[in-house]
Amino acid sequence: MATKWSFLPQAAATASLWLALLLPLLAWALWTSRLRPDRRLLQFAALVYLDLVCVMVPRSAVFQRLDWNWQGKILEVLWVVVLAAVPGYGLGRLGIRGRSAPRSLLPMMLATAVGTGYGMLLWSKGMRMPADRETLLFELTMPGIAEELVFRGVFQSLLNEVFHRPWKVRATRFGWGGLLTLALFVIGHGFIFDRRLHLQTSLFGAAFALIPGALLGWLRERTESVWPCILVHNVIDGVPLIASLLLPG
Repeated sequence: MATKWSFLPQAAATASLWLALLLPLLAWALWTSRLRPDRRLLQFAALVYLDLVCVMVPRSAVFQRLDWNWQGKILEVLWVVVLAAVPGYGLGRLGIRGRSAPRSLLPMMLATAVGTGYGMLLWSKGMRMPADRETLLFELTMPGIAEELVFRGVFQSLLNEVFHRPWKVRATRFGWGGLLTLALFVIGHGFIFDRRLHLQTSLFGAAFALIPGALLGWLRERTESVWPCILVHNVIDGVPLIASLLLPG
């Protein structure tokens, strides 16, 4: 029977599953990079657990009247802000910086165009959500802000520190950190335990996350900042909603 504390085993089970599914790729990355397990990997794992606790904690009275999980997304942002305030971290270490890398405008424009096109593709394939005021406001803000700060900000930055970025394609350096973050992003959109610890799977959710995850991971590495990722993420989420409002179905 679900209780008010059921979110704790729910978060623990979900985080454990995500990390277990990620483990083979992580082990391959360590082996091919000739690296030993690093304590920063333990920090990364602990933060995955923390993030899911924040997302799954029962909503307080203020948020219970809302359809979307505003509380969970706000708590995600807050824990990233708190982490950035810890000595040795800081905003810059997590990619939360005001200035992007040189010559970032064109990649940002390209990613925005691709994100818009992908959003329109989803709409054309029947992705519809009620375009009410709350849904519009939520989808145009919170998923991009919270998920990009967590995935491309914290997770990708920590994993890049472990594995570095030894590969370069044109002006973009990348490595196992971006690939592992992408894999976790896809896993996170496809597998979750409910309060009764029944596994809920969504192959569509995982597949849907693959292209945006790759695009956003590349944009993070190319621009050296999470802010463009936030913008493009919200474009991808918002375009199907706006299209539903403005275009005939």
